Amino acid sequence: MDHDLRTDEKLLRKIGAEQKLFGGISIRGSIGETSEGTATKSVGVGFNQSW
Repeated sequence: MDHDLRTDEKLLRKIGAEQKLFGGISIRGSIGETSEGTATKSVGVGFNQSW
């Protein structure tokens, strides 16, 4: 089956946020979609300390 790339292109949506908490800790999350329309989700935590 031949596909025309111009008609198979799909805009993939993604949104994310990061919140800095106390003591150098931050939390982040995002949600998006794959080219098949399936949702992708991620959550992460980070720690950053300066001397």
